[in-house]
Amino acid sequence: MGYKANDLRLTVIAIKIVRCLILFMLLSYFSLVFAADRLDISSTVKPSILLTPYLSILEDASQQLTLAEIQQENLASRYKENFPPNEAINFLFGSSAYWLRLSIENNSDLFIDKVIELNHPLLKNVDFYWQINQKVQQTIHTGYAQPYENRAYQSNIFAFPLRVPAHSQNIIYIRIATPNVMYIEANLWEPLAFQKKELNSYAFQAFYFGVALIIFLFSLGLAAFTKELNNFIYLAIIFFSIFSYLAYRGLGAEYLWPNVIWLTQKGLLIFGSYYFVSQLWFVCRILNTQQVIPKFDLVAKGLMAMSFITPFLVLLNFRFAILANVLFVINAFYLAILLGIAVINKQRNAYFLSLSFSLLFIGIIARELHVFGYIPSSFYISNSLQFGSLFELIVLTFFLTDRYRLIAQDKRLSDERLKESQYKLTAEIEAHRLTTSYQIALQASEEKLRSILELSPDGIGMTTLDGIITFVSAKASAMWGYSKAEFIGLHVFEVLDISAHETLSKAIAELLKGHHLGVIEHDCIRKDGSHFICEVNCSLIVDIENKPVSVLYIQRDVTERVKVSKELELAKKTAEQANQAKSVFVSQMNHELRTPLNIVLGYAELLQDDDTLDANQLDFVQEILKGGQYLLELVNQRLDMAYIESGQVVLSIHRENISSLIDECICLASPLARKTAVSLRYQAKHEIVTNCDRIKLKQLLVNLISNAIKYNFKNGRVDISVELNDNNTYTIHVVDSGIGMTSEQLAKIFEPFMRLGVSADIEGTGLGLSICKELVELMGGSIGVKSELGVGSHFWLNLPLLIDNHEQIEHPISSSSTDQLPETSRAYQVLYIDDNAINLELIQQMANTFSHVHLSTLQDPTQAINQALLQRPNIILLDINMPDMDGFEVLAALKADEQLKSIPVIALTANAMMDDVKRGLATGFSDYLSKPVNRAQLIQRMDKVLGLGA
Repeated sequence: MGYKANDLRLTVIAIKIVRCLILFMLLSYFSLVFAADRLDISSTVKPSILLTPYLSILEDASQQLTLAEIQQENLASRYKENFPPNEAINFLFGSSAYWLRLSIENNSDLFIDKVIELNHPLLKNVDFYWQINQKVQQTIHTGYAQPYENRAYQSNIFAFPLRVPAHSQNIIYIRIATPNVMYIEANLWEPLAFQKKELNSYAFQAFYFGVALIIFLFSLGLAAFTKELNNFIYLAIIFFSIFSYLAYRGLGAEYLWPNVIWLTQKGLLIFGSYYFVSQLWFVCRILNTQQVIPKFDLVAKGLMAMSFITPFLVLLNFRFAILANVLFVINAFYLAILLGIAVINKQRNAYFLSLSFSLLFIGIIARELHVFGYIPSSFYISNSLQFGSLFELIVLTFFLTDRYRLIAQDKRLSDERLKESQYKLTAEIEAHRLTTSYQIALQASEEKLRSILELSPDGIGMTTLDGIITFVSAKASAMWGYSKAEFIGLHVFEVLDISAHETLSKAIAELLKGHHLGVIEHDCIRKDGSHFICEVNCSLIVDIENKPVSVLYIQRDVTERVKVSKELELAKKTAEQANQAKSVFVSQMNHELRTPLNIVLGYAELLQDDDTLDANQLDFVQEILKGGQYLLELVNQRLDMAYIESGQVVLSIHRENISSLIDECICLASPLARKTAVSLRYQAKHEIVTNCDRIKLKQLLVNLISNAIKYNFKNGRVDISVELNDNNTYTIHVVDSGIGMTSEQLAKIFEPFMRLGVSADIEGTGLGLSICKELVELMGGSIGVKSELGVGSHFWLNLPLLIDNHEQIEHPISSSSTDQLPETSRAYQVLYIDDNAINLELIQQMANTFSHVHLSTLQDPTQAINQALLQRPNIILLDINMPDMDGFEVLAALKADEQLKSIPVIALTANAMMDDVKRGLATGFSDYLSKPVNRAQLIQRMDKVLGLGA
């Protein structure tokens, strides 16, 4: 009875406990319903809240209900509420729209910021309505069918920021309509937590697609190298996998195809279908299902065909999306079946494939369980598909790389075995041949060799190692004049000049040491005693044991070639001597012409300033200056031609602005243009900066522009333009409206001393264009012309565009007038040393016109040095060609004296050759002036040395 009483008491206690549990569950249920009725965001501190339990959902089958209609009392009963706390709500495919209602209250005294998230990018239309205290606060219309800019939060998913007022009642309506799977995962986030979550999500996507791209590029290189179909199929797997996830994650719509609605809607189904086609094809080829399991292979091909066609059906009608999703599932399970069968059959490749697909299958299962609410949300679960995909790509890449390594290794081993077998077989055949028919084969080989040697165009001979001739070809017999019978048995020294004996002996010794010899020339003796030069190439002939037995000589008579070579060498030497003599002559003539020209032009220039001359006398002086300048121009241009012909012209390359250079040339030619009433126009089609020789190019352009002005009509025009070409060149055009040329004149226009001869009044030497042509070609360019008589001429320069980013642009220094003397009251002492009294008098007259210069002159260099010690001049002007002591010796004496070495010395000489100028500046002259010199040039150079002018 005691036990029964105790049992009864225990039963009553159990009943009470059960009642309490039932009451607690009911309270929990009703509290959940109450919670579903309204969410108080002021009472939670969680970074995110799952909104599924708080949502009320109304299905709109007609997709026609408005916001006002869904708030009417008669529709209140159609709202579904109290959803279980799953992670998401999944309505699969359907044609209905869905209205989500969420009630939020803020019972605090402050504004609260929140973010509502719909974590599914494939929602076509999302309409967001926010009411505060029954008044509409905000309306947003978004979705992938709307412009991307409509999104309240710039993200691949849909997010809506809220600022909930204090003590407010808020109702949020969200209308969702999409032809895709209706998957709703709604969360309420703290703003900072949401931003962190978004940052992590985008960082993972960047990591995934970055690794996938690296794998794609590596696999592309492997496929291009191996040219194996399996590797190209694997490339397709990577490609469609990447684009499937771009579509699935909404990143394609965000970055690659924004506002392309059909691709966002159908992209996942299209790319996913071809992903499974590529995957099935790849697995079937790797596992060789056609041979191992042919029936399963037929099913796989059928699935591939259906999956291949499905995207076209989806493009025609989206109702086939269900078929595409079904095929996804079937393909995945069928892949698992094929791999399972291959593993059972113990196929090595199946283990790699099973490993690669295992995590992907796990990801697929985890994602589906999460979608249906069986697994809570987390970063790894949300991205499980991509984790699996990345693992699959990495393992398959290693698998293909290892597979290629094994194939290459097997091929190498097979090649080595084949070579070893071939070597053994060859050795056995060779041994057999040597033991059975060595002598016969050797004799036949010798006869064959002799036949081949007889056909050679060169003479062939063989001797023993001691030098006894054993064989000569018919060509060799004819070369020496001996018959074959006479040749055989002779010693090789008997047919060589005694001077060649030692050379041949050393050559044979070097061959026996294993050294390779080149061609040797010997002085040989014919039977008739005549000598000829023979080019000989020697080599050893070895026996079967690789021991030398004979010496082979290949001979060629090169007497004529040696003769011609010597004649060419003599002709070259003669030409060089003639060229040197011409250079000396040009140099001397240049010096001899410049000395009197200096006097003529100098005194003529002084006469210009003589106020006592009448108009006729001034005209005479002008004619003297004109003739002198013409002669000087002729001397200078002939000197340029001499430099070009002797190859002494060196380009000084710097970076230049072509437009600025042309502006300078136009400035130089403007006085001539104004004199002849010719207008100059310049049009720069392109701004060109290039590396060039500024002085040479300026010389070219001034010549062309001056010619265009001189051979023009009064009130004519000259157009200059520059343009950039596609082949890294640029072209400068000079077009005039002048007299033009005939075809006969055009044919000879670039020849030296060629002038049009239209008028004696047009000055010129006829050397300008020939020099232009040579200089342009030296610069790596070309010059061209076309002309029509009476219409005008068009010259152009086509030059290479050379750019060096490390060189600085050198801005041209504008020349300033030297007629204006520097403002100074000091009289600078200048000493001029020259053995020619007339030159001294000329420079003295020029110096008298300079208010700040006092000039002293001396003819004797020794006296001049003593005078310099006494006078201590500021500048010394020094001639170079003096009889007893030339200018270089005087300069050395000046520089050797401690008191005089700091005085600047300017060379004033008729030596104007380029080598003379270089030598003078290198020796220590501060400046170098070539006669004839004018006053402006003289005072400019002296002022520059004195530091008075630019």
